[in-house]
Amino acid sequence: KVYALVSHNLSSEKQGDIDAIDRAFGPDSWEAKVARVLALIEQVQHLPRTPHNLAALLYPHLGADLPLQMVEEALQNLENLHFARRAEGGWKLLTVAEKSWDAERREIKPAPSQERELLREALQRLWNEPALRSVAYRDLRNFTFQVKFHGQALSRGGDLELHLILADEPEEISSRITASRQETRAPSHRHEIHWVFPLTGTLDNALQELARSAYMVSRYDQLDAQGVLEDGQRVNLQNEKRNRQRWEMEVDRLLREALLQGVGVFQGQARPAAQFQAREWKEVVRGLVQWVVPLLYAQLETGHVSLPSRVAQEVLQARDLGRLPPVFYEGEDGLAAVVEGPDGFILNQDAPVVREIRNFMQAEQEYGHSVTGKKLEEHFAQPPYGWRTELLQAVLALLLRTGQVEIVVQGRRHRNPDAPAVRKAFGGIRDFRSASFRLRQEMGLRELARAAKTLETIQGRQLSPEETVIYEAAHAWATEMATQAQVVLTRLRDAGLMALLEPVETFLRYLERLNQSESDEVVHLLAGEGEDLRASWEGYLRVRPLAEDNILNTVHLARQALEQWWPEIADEHPDWHEPVRRAQEWLHSVKLPEHLGEVQATASDVAAAYRQRYTELHEARRAQYQKALETVRTWPEWEQVEAEGRLAAIRPLLERACDALDYDDRVGLCRSCGARLATMRSDLRAVAGYQEEVHQALRERIPPEVEVPSVVRLRLGDLAPVKVLRTAEDVEMLLSALRQALVAHLEEGQEVELE
Repeated sequence: KVYALVSHNLSSEKQGDIDAIDRAFGPDSWEAKVARVLALIEQVQHLPRTPHNLAALLYPHLGADLPLQMVEEALQNLENLHFARRAEGGWKLLTVAEKSWDAERREIKPAPSQERELLREALQRLWNEPALRSVAYRDLRNFTFQVKFHGQALSRGGDLELHLILADEPEEISSRITASRQETRAPSHRHEIHWVFPLTGTLDNALQELARSAYMVSRYDQLDAQGVLEDGQRVNLQNEKRNRQRWEMEVDRLLREALLQGVGVFQGQARPAAQFQAREWKEVVRGLVQWVVPLLYAQLETGHVSLPSRVAQEVLQARDLGRLPPVFYEGEDGLAAVVEGPDGFILNQDAPVVREIRNFMQAEQEYGHSVTGKKLEEHFAQPPYGWRTELLQAVLALLLRTGQVEIVVQGRRHRNPDAPAVRKAFGGIRDFRSASFRLRQEMGLRELARAAKTLETIQGRQLSPEETVIYEAAHAWATEMATQAQVVLTRLRDAGLMALLEPVETFLRYLERLNQSESDEVVHLLAGEGEDLRASWEGYLRVRPLAEDNILNTVHLARQALEQWWPEIADEHPDWHEPVRRAQEWLHSVKLPEHLGEVQATASDVAAAYRQRYTELHEARRAQYQKALETVRTWPEWEQVEAEGRLAAIRPLLERACDALDYDDRVGLCRSCGARLATMRSDLRAVAGYQEEVHQALRERIPPEVEVPSVVRLRLGDLAPVKVLRTAEDVEMLLSALRQALVAHLEEGQEVELE
């Protein structure tokens, strides 16, 4: 009834929308009722147009139920037929500009690759939640996940490897689960957890809507940066940004629902989410941990004991083996690493933790590999152990104390637990990781032969298996190579290639040990760690070419393109995101030597695209500011100001009207004006402001004796007879009032500026 009384005050556009809604749904439908309320209250401030408020305004009579459900369904139907949408203040009917925007938006057909990328980003947001970063298994330890989505990592590192597998169609779920069961039975994949989940219809629709919003925002942000966006389009752009955020939240919600419809697969066994009795995804993740950890980490409880702080230091400082912390002895919570014999306490080599650590070290030494604290830590952190570093430090300190192992710190071998270098190696994680440990053994002919063979492989010449010959050859080679490697290290560090330093530093550490060790230690190193020495030598040879001048120059240009220029043009090239991301990773990866060609090709494409965009913006800015200068020269003030004053006044325009682009490929800037892309985009939006600044500067420079007309600003709204023009008579009245006001001001010698 209220609408019928005041509908004539609404715009013809709004009345036409109401008529169309009546035809589509019926004049007595909830859609028609809701639309009328929206039309009436759209201009009412401080009243959010929420479904609840709309339902309250449509409340029929006392004692009736609030028609909230009918209002929500009606709003959804109006949105589906593009009559209404959510806005900052709540729901509203679409304007003509918004309908045009919405029509363009509906024409967008997102590619499957775009939807998959948006889904990957949603999974990334989900996995950044604190509850999923670390999950406890009983009271033993916390586990982290390395998450992959169709082979692409969502998180770095982790104790458990979780593969998220999407079934695009409902009928694919069964086949995906079958494939995962077969794959996780294979020995190389038995550590993997697979979670197969469906792409539900609602999630697929939300991803498409999010992709449309992302496209519209990207496209019109670029137009806005060029200064060609109208005010109405700018309002629609801000609305679309809010719309994008809303669809992003909806995708996150629907993704959680889809994940809860999934099935977990581990070592050929499948468990649906219902078996975890979970209502939320985080509860599923906890259930996965409780399921797989006992199977993957069978030795976890063997090494789970309560260790005192600084336990390794206590072992090194104890007067004898009978005065160690209780955890080393037999008992319910003990390691049984020390037992009492006829002559006192001795090391128990059959204790599980002692046996496992000794066996690993023995196997590594037989293959010619060094055993560092870092290698021990990484091996025993993995299945089936999951042991803490403190446990390894404690047992190794015990093995050193009992003469079973020796430790190498900064190229020097130590067997005395009281040595300061030994105490330091067990005092901090970093020092422990860099130290090497060896099971002690006597030198024999077989060891000499292995040492000689290591040098022969590296140097390419045969050596006699004699200690002196091996020592002299190794020392001479290490001295020569250390000089070269130090130069390579310095050049790579100066170039910022930090990921490539580790192979060179590892090689230098071996060279330092060879240079500083006695002859028997050199033989032990070459025989016991020969494979690792050769690997470090090959790693050094792999990165050495990158220290050459031409390669360093290539890397510098690639870094400039991928790290500085790419962010400026990324939104304009959505198909390049993945290759650029890979190239950026390789640029800071030890794999750079193998992928240098791909990095260079991608960087060249980015550099070319950046130059093209720079050229376009430079030309657009030149044209607009040249046009602004031409306009300035037509103003009366221009003729009233002396030449020197003119030049000073128009400097803001001259500085931005760079005539000739002199592009510098090394820095990506014009040598003449030095403007960056962001600066030029800002300048394009600010032409009118700078023009007004010049106008004011010219007026200030007019000589005092020259009469300067005053400027009067007129607002059309102040002259209009009515606020809303509805008839031809209203238009004539406005034009008449405007004509009278203009003539009056001009007759008084004033200038008029319309607002």
